[in-house]
Amino acid sequence: MRLIFLWEAKTLNNVQDIGILKARSRKKAHLSLVEQGYFQINLKQVPDKLSHSIFNADDILSVLNPLRLLLDSGIPIIETLDLLVNENKKISHQYIFIHLRNSLHQGKSLEHAFSELDNLFPEFFISMVGLCEKTGRLRQGLMSLEKFYQKQNEQRVALQKLTRYPKIVSVTTVFLALGVVIFIIPMFQNIYSLFKGDLPIFTKVMVYLSNFFHQYGAEVLAFMIFLFLWSKTPKLQNYHPVTKIFKIFKQILQTSQDPFLYAYAMKMLLDSGQSVNLACRQAACCMSEKNRKHGLSLSKLLNEGFSFSEAFQMISWFPAIFHNFISSAEKAGHLAIGFEQIFIFIEKQREESFSKWSKLIEPILMLILGMVVLVILLSVYLPVFDLGNRIG
Repeated sequence: MRLIFLWEAKTLNNVQDIGILKARSRKKAHLSLVEQGYFQINLKQVPDKLSHSIFNADDILSVLNPLRLLLDSGIPIIETLDLLVNENKKISHQYIFIHLRNSLHQGKSLEHAFSELDNLFPEFFISMVGLCEKTGRLRQGLMSLEKFYQKQNEQRVALQKLTRYPKIVSVTTVFLALGVVIFIIPMFQNIYSLFKGDLPIFTKVMVYLSNFFHQYGAEVLAFMIFLFLWSKTPKLQNYHPVTKIFKIFKQILQTSQDPFLYAYAMKMLLDSGQSVNLACRQAACCMSEKNRKHGLSLSKLLNEGFSFSEAFQMISWFPAIFHNFISSAEKAGHLAIGFEQIFIFIEKQREESFSKWSKLIEPILMLILGMVVLVILLSVYLPVFDLGNRIG
């Protein structure tokens, strides 16, 4: 297994240099640089987690913000990356900016450079960078991407704030339930035995769990520790069942965003002066692999002579608003405005949907937690009340 190192050293001509190196160990990385004629070598290992976890909206913004600000000031992109490499102290940012700078020095495009970091950046981000680069609107495109991810990040932060209290209550409830199962239920075992198995179903479950934890408690604890360590090991966490579930959930969310992303890409491409057919093919690349075929089918129908409004009617995957907005925009000869209206409409729908669900999340979670506590209390005390009634 090869490790990734960021290195900083001086050449024999006393010139300071910096770069990325892959080696099996720190010692071998150091020897390799010495053989290349470097001295005063400083090595920093890139964390394994960085190469195994995709960036969230906040991480992407931390890369986009300084890049876009320096490009806005008129500095060429390679000089911009040189400045960012020297100014950033965070190892993840240094790694990204050095990689981008080296790729551009090798004659690669910015899209290709980001695509080599596809384990960090989502497919949509890479596709949009490529479109902006090809249309010569890199700075405007990065600004649009920045606004896009700012909204996503605002929603993420709002969701975290909304679920913070329910999360605390959830954890407390789990520990409460475990405490009841492990410590309280055994105290009532003598009472439960009087019923000779004629117990409420919830009480039977609690008694079974109590016996199970007392018999296999050490094994359960060892298994939980194993799962925790597994989730924290970068090279193995992609195979963790919880990680896989979250990946499936993210893929579902990403595919549901495809109409929104398609309208966003079409508006940007048409504004930049791209032909309609070329814009359709390029916008399809911004969609997830699962839905990309629908964008390509649309492009094929346009090549066969169908209008946009007809094509949207023929491909049922696209929401009805595409036909409704584009039919009038097509007649007026303002396709870009039509796609902009679709983009704004879907964005407003997303915001309204998020606002509605964000208000319901906390009460729903609290209701569920209240029901859990009620079930625990009833399962423990119902047999006791029943026994009291029989004695009475």
